[in-house]
Amino acid sequence: MQQYGDNFGQGFSFNLRIPIFNRRQISTNIQNSKLQVERNQLEAQNIKVQLRQNIEQAYNDARAATISYNAQRQQLQALNLAFETTERRFNAGAANAVDFNIAKINRDRAEADLVRAKYNYIFRQKVLDYYQNKPISLD
Repeated sequence: MQQYGDNFGQGFSFNLRIPIFNRRQISTNIQNSKLQVERNQLEAQNIKVQLRQNIEQAYNDARAATISYNAQRQQLQALNLAFETTERRFNAGAANAVDFNIAKINRDRAEADLVRAKYNYIFRQKVLDYYQNKPISLD
């Protein structure tokens, strides 16, 4: 215990922190935040431009599908008429079986193309409905 009493000392400590570079860090953080805001605004603008392009493309696709569907309907009408004519000629003996089969195949292909064009038209219209926030139904 004597040794402890002989070596006992008192001390005082003082710690002072002076933020010399703190202002530079704050201004850097402010600049970074401003840059992030600008970046976010540019990204939002890019998204709006991309959305507009998507809507315009959907509109053009719908118009093209409408034109294609109408053209397929007209083609089917023409091929139906050609088939009926060839069928009458075949029944009368004026056309051979090859001509009859070609007319039938052409008509059948036109029917399949019309179905494809019809559902492409419906799909393109539903895409436009989606962009217009209309409910999508299969009526």
